[in-house]
This record gives sequence, C-alpha cells and structure tokens, in this order.
Amino acid sequence: LKHIPAPYTIYRGIKKLPAGHFLCSSLSGSVLTVEEPKEYWSPESRRGITPWRSVSEPERARIPSEARESEGEMRRALASQGQATRVSDKGYAPSNIRSWLLDSVKAHLVSDVPVAAFLSGGLDSSAVVWAMSNFTRPKTFTVGFKELKDDPDLHYARLVANHFNTDHTEILIDLDLTKTFSPVIRYFDEPFADPAVVTNWYVAKAASEQTKVTLSGDGGDELFYGYQSYQTIGETLWRFLPWWDPRAYIIRRYFGGKPSLLRKIVRQHSMHTLPFLNWEKESNDISTAVRMMDLRFTLPEYYLRKVEGVSMMNSLEVRVPFVSHAFAEHILPLPRAAHYDARGGKALLRHAMAGILPEPVLTRKKQGFTRPWKNLFAGSMRGALRERVLSRAMAESGWFNTKNIQVMLLDHTEGRRDYSNMLWRLLVFAEWLDSQS
Repeated sequence: LKHIPAPYTIYRGIKKLPAGHFLCSSLSGSVLTVEEPKEYWSPESRRGITPWRSVSEPERARIPSEARESEGEMRRALASQGQATRVSDKGYAPSNIRSWLLDSVKAHLVSDVPVAAFLSGGLDSSAVVWAMSNFTRPKTFTVGFKELKDDPDLHYARLVANHFNTDHTEILIDLDLTKTFSPVIRYFDEPFADPAVVTNWYVAKAASEQTKVTLSGDGGDELFYGYQSYQTIGETLWRFLPWWDPRAYIIRRYFGGKPSLLRKIVRQHSMHTLPFLNWEKESNDISTAVRMMDLRFTLPEYYLRKVEGVSMMNSLEVRVPFVSHAFAEHILPLPRAAHYDARGGKALLRHAMAGILPEPVLTRKKQGFTRPWKNLFAGSMRGALRERVLSRAMAESGWFNTKNIQVMLLDHTEGRRDYSNMLWRLLVFAEWLDSQS
C-alpha cells in the first residue's frame, strides 16, 4: 500500500473524510460538536440497489448543493427513459456507451476558460479526446522523457492528436529529477508513494502555463475492468481449493506481505476495521468485488488524490468524466461478462470506440505510466537517495533496519536486484520525516 487509506492519517487524533461522505459540526458558545461522517453516495454494482444513501431531510439539507442537484438531474433523466430502478438489458450497446460519454464530457466542458486534456495515447484518454472533439477543437498534452528513445506514449498520442486535429503539446522532461522530487513529495502532508507523482507534476505544470482546466481519463480501468488482475483472479484455479481464503488474496493485493502476516491480519480484523474484507457483500464474484473495492477505495484515495495533489500545486483543475456519478451509474450494473472479449477487459469501451479511434490505439496493450526511478536511483539520484534513507532521523526513528537498507542500496546500484519500488517508498517516508523536524 502506497498511501494511508481514509479515514486514517499518519497523525494521531486526525482523520480524513472518506469520499462520498459529509460531516456536520456546530458551535454552541465555546463548545464545538462534530458529528460522525455520514455516507450519501457509494458505487453499487448490483441492479436495483440505489447508490444514494438514505438520509433524513435535515441531513439532506447539509449535503453539498452540487451533489443534491446532480442527484435530482440523474433521477429525472433515468425516469424519462423509464429506467428509474434498473438498467436496460440492452444498456451495453456501443451507441449507448458513446452517448453517455458524450453527455459526461459535455458537462465537464462547462467553464469560463478553455478546457484541455491529458493524452497518453491509451484507450481511456483517447476516448475522452474524441468526445471533446465533438464540441470543440481540443488542446492536448502528453509527457515524455528526453533520454527515452521511441517513447510509446508520445507515438500513440501523436496518432490520436493527428486523427482529431487537436492542438497538441509534447512535454519532454529530463530524467534528472533531483530538484523536483522533494517539494512534490512534501506537498502531500503525509507519506504518499505513487512513483508517477513527480512526472505527473511536470504534466500539470506545463498544462497550467497554457490552461487552467483539463480533462483526464482516470477511472476507465476501474469502470470497464481494464486491469489484468480482475481477469486473473476470476480465472485462477486456486479459488476452487477448500483452504483458499479470498480475504488473504485481497490483503496481499493491496498491502503485500508474507502469508503468515496475511493470515494474522485476517484473524485479527473484521469488516468493521477493514471493510474490504467483507468482499461477499459486493458480489459472489471476487473479481467484481475487487473492482468495486478499487472504485470505492483505491481510485478516490490513491489515483485521484495524486491527480488532485499535483494539479493543485500548479493551480490547475483536473476533471474526470469517467468517474462522474451519472456516467458510472450507467456502467456499474452492466454484467461482468459484457466487459470481456477475446482481447480481455474493456471490451465495452473498445467496441464503442471501434471505427472512431485509430486501430493501433484500440489494439494497444495496456501500459502503465513510465517510471524512471530504477535508473535514477542507480545514477544521478544515487547520492541524494542514500543521504535521505540513511539519515540520522531514519536511523533514530527505530522503524527501519539501517544495515538492510545499505544492502538494498548496494544491490540496486550494482544491478543485482531492482529495489526501485521499495527505495522509492523509503525515500518518500524519509522526506516526510524530515519535513516534521
């Protein structure tokens, strides 16, 4: 786990407000009363289950006005289609997917300033750019590395930009990130270890110099079963063994760790302290349950937190059409099988974009964001990394084995093992620890 999940924080006595919740406080004289958070919306994959939580009229009045208005608009729209309580069996027709995406993007284009888009050349961001092109000539941004030859993101993004005649900007950055990683890490107030956060900051910075509002394709993988792990867990034969515990699998997916530690966590915690252990509440299909947990926890608390953090650092507003609740409520109840074909997940979105996006984009294999830390930690950032993770504060914290860290550094710099992920997390924690002194 590379972040601290809500409602927890690293600070004693301080909690975060989870997504889809509101909190009320009142001041009587000098006495401040803070009520427990209440949930007003949550993703639901089961038909007939409303994502809008039952709250009293006094409580409803306290929900942010934007949420109340969007709920009313969504219900009126569904009622006008005769779909107030269920999604049509034909709801996964490609034309419906396109129509819903157009509606969502159109709503997100309302602005007093021009709206741009982040374009990686992947299916999600390309679909958003297509939808934008129906209303305006999009301005698009793509990031690449100067030292990386034949960067695939740049290649595919050019295809899409040329196809839709966008006003396209390529942002080429140096792999030497020694001057930028520290302020970006510290901005998040507590340890947040997404390895793409610094490179994402460069994109946000460049975009903010030309616009103040952009769209992104975040949320597409979670909505449309885009991660390979969703398919892998659904097909694994291990799940038929009597001793296989899906809760241990879920914890390992999110936290890692040795099997003995996983069993201990499962025994000591319940759905009340770790709600994602209650996977059967979501679905009898564990792959759907894991996808729903990603939508409820990982997407808002990790991926969207990263986007929000780097964009706010640069006074940039990033909007995400795929996670508009109105769009999500169309997609979530559709059967899991509809999301898969011979190529794997995201079949619904891929079929909807067939004949619209360039064919190489449709057939491109999923590729994560390029992370340069492996080479940096063995090269230009070697000294800065060593200074921080072996600092006096880290040693005196009592939380780390300094000798083991020294071995990891040596093995990584000499190419015997790739410890870039672990070293990045140690670096993030070291930066946070130093910021507290």
